[in-house]
Amino acid sequence: MNVYAWYCKDVTSNYDTDVFTPLIREIETINQTEYGGHKKSDIAIRIIADHVRPVAFAIGYGQYLPLMAPVKYQAVIGKSEP
Repeated sequence: MNVYAWYCKDVTSNYDTDVFTPLIREIETINQTEYGGHKKSDIAIRIIADHVRPVAFAIGYGQYLPLMAPVKYQAVIGKSEP
């Protein structure tokens, strides 16, 4: 589905679609950083955004393993606590 949205929106990345843009904006706000400003932080923001959606389902099923990557990469963009 993400690839379809990417194709229809004529963007260069899945992360530029309506699926990820609200998540990325919220991550920017929470972490007081800007997406598109630095390659290292952009990668971290993408990893966090990519893991946020399935985390909600995983928690519902009692699995917390998907939380590891977002927490790890928040430190990369300067946020010390989840």
